[in-house]
Amino acid sequence: MSTDPKPVNPADPAGLGVAPPPVATTDKGQQPFLRPVTGVTQEMLQAEQQAFTPQFSQTVEGGADRPRTRSTISGYLYAGTKLVDGSGRIVRQRYDATREAYTELRSMDATERTAFLNEMYQRGLYDGKIKPSATGFTPADLKVMQQVLLASNEYGYEWRTSLNFIRQENPVSSPGAGRKIPSAIDLGRALDEQALGSLGRTLTPQERQQQVANIQGQIRGGTDVQTSTLIEMAPGKVAPAEEQAYNFARVADITSRILGGS
Repeated sequence: MSTDPKPVNPADPAGLGVAPPPVATTDKGQQPFLRPVTGVTQEMLQAEQQAFTPQFSQTVEGGADRPRTRSTISGYLYAGTKLVDGSGRIVRQRYDATREAYTELRSMDATERTAFLNEMYQRGLYDGKIKPSATGFTPADLKVMQQVLLASNEYGYEWRTSLNFIRQENPVSSPGAGRKIPSAIDLGRALDEQALGSLGRTLTPQERQQQVANIQGQIRGGTDVQTSTLIEMAPGKVAPAEEQAYNFARVADITSRILGGS
């Protein structure tokens, strides 16, 4: 019989098209990398002009002899400090983990809170041999909730959406336990940095998720990540004009430096 606990209010990470965040123990105050968002208004754009990156779609108009290409905004990516929910809506400010850990634990009923803390215990978030308490409000329980809130701050999603990302990052049993797993945020930023330099845009959420999940999965399984693996993972639906510019060998070089800790 499986020991994997039942999920608590799950949100589907595959539907978000993003990779999992690390479990943070301190709030580094880093900007989350780009997240697709919905419901963006002019007021939001004016308030955080630098936080939104428009995404464009192109349509070809006119006849075959005189075609014209028109670009329109199809959506936005968000890099601000506010947190996003599973539907892509910007819903709140970053957590004050010290103050809000108790509040968030109290927001669950006793059954949900027990299931949540037991799951976090099975996934290794408790220190040493410490186990969840009967009440769910001991210093150890609060510390675990703080870790979840800090991880959510680092990635940019509210904590219930971040839970499934944390589940991916911290499986109940892992053949690669003890190996250094680079955080999805660091890998995602490195991949986006290279994509911007070689392609002129960041990776799509689906491309980033595929890259990061493959790298972390191989390390967790005890396999070294090879440059050829990343090259083979290059998206198959890249436009012909962009295909040569999408240099995944250079992406692999940056990733290798991260894996080596340099």
